[in-house]
Amino acid sequence: MLARVKRLFKALENLAWSRRAYRFHMREWTRLTDLDGAAQLLNTVRFSRTLVPVEMEAPSNRRITVIAPHPDDEAIGPGGTLLMATARGCTITVIYVTDGTAAEHDIRIQESAAVCKALGWRVVRLGGVAGMLDINADMAKKFTAVLAETQPDIVMLPFVLDDNDDHRRTNELWLTGGRNSAVTAEVWAYQVYSVVLPNVVVDITEVQDGKAALIRDYKSQMRRRDWANFALGRDAWTSRWLPGRNAAAWAEAFHVVPAADYLDYAAIYFQNNRQNYYR
Repeated sequence: MLARVKRLFKALENLAWSRRAYRFHMREWTRLTDLDGAAQLLNTVRFSRTLVPVEMEAPSNRRITVIAPHPDDEAIGPGGTLLMATARGCTITVIYVTDGTAAEHDIRIQESAAVCKALGWRVVRLGGVAGMLDINADMAKKFTAVLAETQPDIVMLPFVLDDNDDHRRTNELWLTGGRNSAVTAEVWAYQVYSVVLPNVVVDITEVQDGKAALIRDYKSQMRRRDWANFALGRDAWTSRWLPGRNAAAWAEAFHVVPAADYLDYAAIYFQNNRQNYYR
């Protein structure tokens, strides 16, 4: 009931602002305190208008560990690439940092367990609560142990500047656990909400229907929004980086770098942003 009231007030607030001369509003008029860290990160990785992402095939016969802040992020983000990687003999472990909010804990565990069982993916749960994610010593220790055990060739997680606090906190977990485990994997930072700064795109056209079905297996979340439509629309937009396509296509974008480099990115961002970007 409370959630419905909040959504109603939010809708009324947006309606009020839509009728004003300036058709946007800020929730907080205080300074956005993480901009300096974000700018330093972007300057460090030195992107320019001449950067053209490279098209790559989905991995084959690799050990992949996917870090998902919430159950369904692994589907909404790199789901198509993971479907193809599964068919190509990859061993996949999904680490769920949270099981959603406290109110939806049980259903999201059920849904994600069914998804992973159907695909033969191993599941690890760190037990965080969405919107209240606390990167504590116990969670970091468990995360480090999983990385040490799975010895991944590839680690997938949301890009450090993705527009969700839990997604950014997951990168803080990576900063702590990744360094403690001395992991040497390649990091594939994936796209959920914000535009990732891509150097790799994977053509998922052949499995885009399968990706949509995978996302829709999270029925509890589909009541909030058609996440399959959201993800495939984004992936259609991303297909502009696929060379020579003159028909409808879908692609997933990644920022792919060695683990040590991605740890450096996270360190740059979090050096002065341990608390101030949080809700």
